Amino acid sequence: MRLIPLLTSLVHSVLGTLYEQMAQLLRKLISSPRNRHSDPLSDTSLDLAYLTPNLIVMSTPASAFPKTLWRNPTVDVRKFLDANHPGAWRVWSLRAEASDYFDHDLDGRGTLPLGPAFLPVCFCSLPCSVSVQRFWLMN
Repeated sequence: MRLIPLLTSLVHSVLGTLYEQMAQLLRKLISSPRNRHSDPLSDTSLDLAYLTPNLIVMSTPASAFPKTLWRNPTVDVRKFLDANHPGAWRVWSLRAEASDYFDHDLDGRGTLPLGPAFLPVCFCSLPCSVSVQRFWLMN
């Protein structure tokens, strides 16, 4: 009787590890020829770039399968930001479509998209967004 839960746990562990390794390989292939940002502090590898010491750009993270296969998973983004910028980070979405992450995955620190779904971002909304971001970065 005790063998069945043990085998089930072992199968889930092996499949989970295999899935994560395949997802990391797929993300690496998709982001090439760019180099991924490997961070030993949070043990993550993300497709992102630092513009300044306090400003990072990256594609929209994802919370759900299958998009977590090719996008930065919100779990890893959160782990990276908490390790490298504890308590001092926020995520702004600069795309018009709905976000691919759940707000609770980023502890409510994600912003809503700048426009209606499937339309380009309206340039008239950018000055307001930039001033909010600038205010947040200055404080």
